[in-house]
Amino acid sequence: MRLFIGLWFWFMVYIGNAQSTVMHALTFTHIYGKNTFALDSVCYPVQHTDSISFSHLSYYISNIELVYKNKTVWKEENSYHLIDVENIYTQAFHIYTPQSLVYDHLVLYIGIDSTTNVSGAMGGDLDPTKGMYWTWQSGFINLKLEGQYKKSGFKNQEFQYHIGGYQNEFNTYRKISLKTAAKKDMDIWVDIEKLFSNTDLSVQHHIMSPGKEAVLVSEKFASMFKLK
Repeated sequence: MRLFIGLWFWFMVYIGNAQSTVMHALTFTHIYGKNTFALDSVCYPVQHTDSISFSHLSYYISNIELVYKNKTVWKEENSYHLIDVENIYTQAFHIYTPQSLVYDHLVLYIGIDSTTNVSGAMGGDLDPTKGMYWTWQSGFINLKLEGQYKKSGFKNQEFQYHIGGYQNEFNTYRKISLKTAAKKDMDIWVDIEKLFSNTDLSVQHHIMSPGKEAVLVSEKFASMFKLK
């Protein structure tokens, strides 16, 4: 009898906790201007050149927070998510918050913070085998974008943007704040065209290490994201 009462007590505790928690789906939908974003076969218009196509896109979303009146009311623990356009299963994930939570902004960061960078490579989405880690000195790649561009009179040319860096003036870790009413699910649209505003790929087509060029690209990160 005592065992039965004990099991019943813990079952009710479990049910109570489950009922007081809300599961939110965060979905990342990629676009290019007014077009759906796709890899390989699709060509898009781009400034200063005829067209651009993409063969790879991956980036980190980290340190997700919910904010109410400029005050953080909830943070996700161990908040590191690698979004890879080649893997549809990485383009959505869940967060779990108290049921009564009130918030007016979703805050997230693109990239990996300096504390995690100096901690060295880890497991899960931070595993070096994911292809998003340089070295202990250079740290993680926050965004990796690769493809080809075409310019009149020239053969197709490759471009590679591996945007990272966490030290001092070369820090490319960027905060994104999105206004939202409290709701269960959030669809975040990511407009890749925003990265190429005022960019001439024939001049700036390879960024493969931390530096001033990487910082300039990272400053456009916030303009990529909006809540649908």
